[in-house]
This record gives sequence, structure tokens and C-alpha cells, in this order.
Amino acid sequence: MAYQTILVATDGRRGGDSAVVAARRLAQSWRATLIVVHVNRLMPARGALLPVEVDEPELQRRLDEQVEELRGRGLDVELKVIQSVTANPARLIAKEAEAVGADLIVTGSAAHRRFRGLGTRTLPQRLLDFASCAVLSVPREPDAQLPGLHLVKIA
Repeated sequence: MAYQTILVATDGRRGGDSAVVAARRLAQSWRATLIVVHVNRLMPARGALLPVEVDEPELQRRLDEQVEELRGRGLDVELKVIQSVTANPARLIAKEAEAVGADLIVTGSAAHRRFRGLGTRTLPQRLLDFASCAVLSVPREPDAQLPGLHLVKIA
């Protein structure tokens, strides 16, 4: 099966780079459009909405650089930053995937270590509840020596 539109969900941190690399490889293989999605979670504070992540401006700069690098490789790529005060990025990502007609959502598989085993679900697990397309979960630090798609696992 060849995918035409691939959405990669990333928080912009280095831990999500493996998902971006896997999505790039898939997009190159299938000549697919790549949509990079980042959810900027906001919180109300003294009459304003402020990013939950204090380094959000740095994360967005990093995402801009990644998108430019992907374009430099000849990919048709678009960056979408979703501003939201809700606490459910999975629902927002799934909604965006449906809006752009994505055939596949690619995301990292890392969970916060402090929450593992406490009944919390990872983003890929939550995406399975909301997405109307396939979801691909990529290990955080794949072995760079493995060729092709051996880097990925399906959630």
C-alpha cells in the first residue's frame, strides 16, 4: 500500500527525531506529501494564554529548521502548529489528520518515564482511539545502521 499524505506528530524535541526520520523515509519512498504537526498547549495566566512548555519558541524554531531541511531534500512538506488549551493532543492530531486527508500518522513511542506503569497511556495509544487512519509508532532511538523501515513498529 502506498500512502499519499503522511502526518508526523512531533513535540519538536530530539526524542521525536526518529519519527520525523521515519516519516521522511516513507514520504520519499511513496512520493507522499508530508505534514508535520505540533500541538502548542496553552494555559490561561493573568488574562493571557501562555505556552505550557517554557521552551516553546525554541521548539518551534527547531521545527521550522526541520521542515526546511525536509524541503531541501525535495519533499512536499508543510508545518502546522495547533494552538490549544485542551489537554488532549491525540484528539487534535487525529482531527488534523482527517482534515488533511492523511493516510498515515507517524509518531514517536517514548513515554515519560515517571508515568510508565501508572495507567497513563502514550500518545500513540491514545491516537488509536481517535484516528481514522493507520498509526505508526517509532522507537525513540533507533539503530541508525538498520536500513529502510526496520526502524519502525506499528502500534
